[in-house]
Amino acid sequence: MKLNFVPSFLAVIISALLGYAVYSVADIDPNAGVAGIVSAVCFIVTLLPAIGIGYDNGKISVNIRVLSLSAFTVMLISHFAFAATIVKMPYYLIVNGLILCVYLCIAYYVNSLKRY
Repeated sequence: MKLNFVPSFLAVIISALLGYAVYSVADIDPNAGVAGIVSAVCFIVTLLPAIGIGYDNGKISVNIRVLSLSAFTVMLISHFAFAATIVKMPYYLIVNGLILCVYLCIAYYVNSLKRY
C-alpha cells in the first residue's frame, strides 16, 4: 500500500465539503455540528481507500475501491437522509456506526487475502 498525496488531499477536501453540506442540511437540528463532524469522518474513512491509496495487488485494489465507493454511497444517502429528517442523535450514530464497522471489517478481510 502506498499513500498518494494529491488524491488523498482531494479525498479529505471532498469529505470536508460534504460534511459541511450535511451540517447545512441539518441546520435547525441542535446536533447539526455533531452530524457534520461525524459525516466528514465517515466520508474520509471511505474515500481515502477508494481514491487516496495505491495497492500492490490489482485484484485487491479493485475489490477495496468498489467496496469503499459502495460504502461511501450508502453513507452519503444515510447521512443526508438523517440530516434532512430531524431524527434523534442515538439512531443516527448507531446506524452510521454499524455501516462503518461492517465496511471496516470487510475491508480488513479483503486486504488480508494477499496470497490469492
